[in-house]
Amino acid sequence: MSITAPSGTAPLPGLLSAVHLVGSCEPGMEGLARWLAGAGADVTGSVPEAEQGAPAVAALAEAGIRVRVGFDAEHLLADRTAVLWSGASGPHPELDRAQALRLPILSRDIALRAVCAEAGSGAVAVAGSHSTATAAAALAHLLDDGATGWILNTPARGATAGHAAGQRVVVDLCPDTATHEAAPRGGWQRRPTPYVRLATEQLAAALIMATGANVPHYEDHVAGLDAAERLARRTDILVLPTWDNSTVNLRERLADRPVPGQHVVTVGIAPDSTARIVHLTRTGVGYRTVLRYRQEEHSFLLPVTGEHHARAVCAAVACALALGEHPQTVVARAAGFRGVEGCLATAATQRGVTVAMSRARHPHEVAQDVQAARLLTEGALIAVLEPDGIARAGAHAAELGDALVGADQVLLLPVNTPLAGHAGPDPLEAIEEMARQRRGDGTVHRTGRSPEQQIDGLVGEGDLVLVIGTGAARLLGPRLLARLGHPTPPTAPAPGLDQETAAVANSLSDLTPKSIELAVAIAAGRTARDIARGSSTYRSTEGARKAVEHLLRKTGARHRRQLTAWATAAKIVTAPSRDTKALTSPPVLPPRIQTILQGWADGRSTEEIRKELNVSQPILDVYIRTLQLHLDVDTLEQAMVVAVLSGLVRVELPGDPYPAEVTP
Repeated sequence: MSITAPSGTAPLPGLLSAVHLVGSCEPGMEGLARWLAGAGADVTGSVPEAEQGAPAVAALAEAGIRVRVGFDAEHLLADRTAVLWSGASGPHPELDRAQALRLPILSRDIALRAVCAEAGSGAVAVAGSHSTATAAAALAHLLDDGATGWILNTPARGATAGHAAGQRVVVDLCPDTATHEAAPRGGWQRRPTPYVRLATEQLAAALIMATGANVPHYEDHVAGLDAAERLARRTDILVLPTWDNSTVNLRERLADRPVPGQHVVTVGIAPDSTARIVHLTRTGVGYRTVLRYRQEEHSFLLPVTGEHHARAVCAAVACALALGEHPQTVVARAAGFRGVEGCLATAATQRGVTVAMSRARHPHEVAQDVQAARLLTEGALIAVLEPDGIARAGAHAAELGDALVGADQVLLLPVNTPLAGHAGPDPLEAIEEMARQRRGDGTVHRTGRSPEQQIDGLVGEGDLVLVIGTGAARLLGPRLLARLGHPTPPTAPAPGLDQETAAVANSLSDLTPKSIELAVAIAAGRTARDIARGSSTYRSTEGARKAVEHLLRKTGARHRRQLTAWATAAKIVTAPSRDTKALTSPPVLPPRIQTILQGWADGRSTEEIRKELNVSQPILDVYIRTLQLHLDVDTLEQAMVVAVLSGLVRVELPGDPYPAEVTP
């Protein structure tokens, strides 16, 4: 059953007319949330506490999506389907409630299939294991005639990940890249859920970029090829690049039993390609491209960085032409596509140093992005790599080390993995060894507690820093730019109103007495429920929680612990809520506990700190309990108060007021 959507919009599957998205800001979920809301669905969502104050949460709220911070059974209403991010695992109160109420529980990929099935001949899919983010975003851009929507994992630069319009929808079917190493199916995947029947979708077109997986998961080769074949047999138009062996194998499979009436378009440099890339030449602002389709040549300039991204856009152009789009319109739109957010995208420049971001994971992708970045600067290239996945980083250690040869300096972040723990050697050692062999000693470094500080010591005017990764690396770029913009970190406040205290006083000068009272309550470690019970200002726990969220947004603090550090440094909080011996005799803290405290003061989430330390969650929990014992406190907020007053952490305070449009 479908629900009537806003006029002119593709029909909305009845199963998705009211949904709750678990992990609504995770990769791929934001695009789905935006499309559903635009199509008329009633959308709610939840995010981990670490995402509190994140720009993505605010953006979804502006799109009309009610997002709750933290996972709580009360967040899931009884009238909706639960759609969850593929990385959700373990005990989960919202999924427990969904099961108890016998509500449908859908993974993101099943929800996307439902959208495609309902859209029918208006659905255009992009699939594969490499380059799909660029190809899908480019195709959505090329088909954006005001009557085309899209659901993307990663948006085009300056665009959104999801948009509902017209009867046509472009869907990126690539699985979430952040969960390929997640624990085996368990928890919610094995729970009984009401039977949900989905129609088999018949797509207007499918662009399949690649189907091959990589070691050590050899079985993924066949599974990926089988999945691609199933998709290929359900589409009227099939577009296949010829530069990937896996798509060549797929074409051979399909040739054994052709799909009646299907139009197959091949894209590549071979003379027999349906859409032949005749020229692809780098210029100062992109790639001058000539594409021949049906004996007609089309010339255009692609303002993207990296030949591999330019080829992906060419595949999207071929798909748009095969769908019957006017060539001149396609060419004009292609010239306006500036790439994908985070895919060799320049973040900004500070002190003459440019910071660029890359989402590359595979060694070939890393090498291609490093080579492309090398062409963007006449200065030094500093590559900062966050390897992706323990198993794959270990299997590709030599190739990853070799992929960094084009950089002048290399910094290695801890491996990004969702695994709580692992046995065996750290693959970072093998990557480091290979990189040293290729680059030489003195040019390869492990990052310590403050990667941005290390990078700041390596760069000079005219240099480019390429940050590669999809985990903690995503947050390093903004932190590095902030560091470059304020090269001299402030010191701990001295008695009296010194420069640093004056700076934060300026930042917090618009706080009302009520906000100051709330900040003191937060620093005391009181929960929203405690605050509501002990104050006549807030009528409910929800009201107190919203007030805390507003105060965090108002000050720019990422979480309660950072706000506590700022408030203590600014002398809004002058003492812990109870006496502690740590103030009279400051303890000597182990380095890892010091890292945790400093990370919180800098605004890092506990999960980011765990990844930086490269420890499992149970081990991190032990460190945190030890921290509380050392500081003689009951709550983590009180730990921050003691740490600041004792000079155990350095507090970098905001110097500018929060934007005036934020009101109490």
